[in-house]
Amino acid sequence: ASFEGESGISPQHPARADRGDDTPHEALWQLLLHQTARRHQVTKLAFCSSLDDEAEEVLAQVLKGTPDRLFRLPAGGAGRVPVIRPFMYAPFAEIALYARLTTGAAAGERHPVPADAFATDVRDFVHDYSLRHPSTPYALVSLGEQLAVAGTRLTDDDRPCERGGGEHDPACRIPKEVAYHGR
Repeated sequence: ASFEGESGISPQHPARADRGDDTPHEALWQLLLHQTARRHQVTKLAFCSSLDDEAEEVLAQVLKGTPDRLFRLPAGGAGRVPVIRPFMYAPFAEIALYARLTTGAAAGERHPVPADAFATDVRDFVHDYSLRHPSTPYALVSLGEQLAVAGTRLTDDDRPCERGGGEHDPACRIPKEVAYHGR
């Protein structure tokens, strides 16, 4: 299946939200991915994201002020196919080394270049900080998991906007069910 074939939208020209990020494009991508997986009777989706990818995603969402994008729906909920990330705790360099040792190919030894300046800055920051503090990526992934778990525990009573709190309160921006927008 292709993104353009399923949605009629070119993946090179995604619609952008007012904030300038790719939220509508990402949400559509997630929807189409899960619909296609269900149509082909896929029981699990495996994403090849490394420790580096996951740590950078957590930091990026926190810096953007959108940690709610780290929340996950229950596996199989809302028509979603369960997602696994088998390399989530393996650094990219180790994955590349393993791939080279098992396949003999040297391709893919360098981590792909981020698509924008913000992602590049996040990657550089995580990398530079990790040189002095090697556990940084693990700590960021752990933070992301804690945020994801906390997000699934929120109820309407926990939300100030549901109790009459101000609409500008950050907690009011957290939807009742938020899909994980990982790549």
